[in-house]
Amino acid sequence: MAKRLALMLMIFLVLGASCKGHTHGGPGPSPSGHGSEPTHLHFYFYEKVSGPSPSAVTMVNPPDNTSNTLFGMVVVLDDLLTVGPNPRSKPVGRAQGMYVSSDQTRIGLLMATNNGSMITVLGSNHIVDDVREMPIVGGTGAFRFARGYVQAHTYVGPNHKN
Repeated sequence: MAKRLALMLMIFLVLGASCKGHTHGGPGPSPSGHGSEPTHLHFYFYEKVSGPSPSAVTMVNPPDNTSNTLFGMVVVLDDLLTVGPNPRSKPVGRAQGMYVSSDQTRIGLLMATNNGSMITVLGSNHIVDDVREMPIVGGTGAFRFARGYVQAHTYVGPNHKN
């Protein structure tokens, strides 16, 4: 069980995500005539699951310790977002929220996160897939009424060890 948990968290440890969303009422018309031109964001998540000051903490362990998918696990997060794959690159915000292992047949996380209270993402993240797409369901400030999608990819840096 612990070995499976470590593998899943290592896969999710560094997640690069591109967000494509429309903002409502911003400058310039969109091709559809509604709102403004699409805004494209690109940033990296850093999730620390152990050691001092972890950014992701398991709140509920799976009730069935034989589950290959960790079904039932609940994790809260407050992850650093940066412009590049190096954790020392310029910080651009934090991803705050939770994920729940909600699939009994494959590793799949229901994610609910706010990107610094600007963009809200709610969707399924099957972390073993190369590309995962999740919907942007809203936002605040310049991203009020945001809609669009996130394409997430797992990035494994040159110094990563299995």
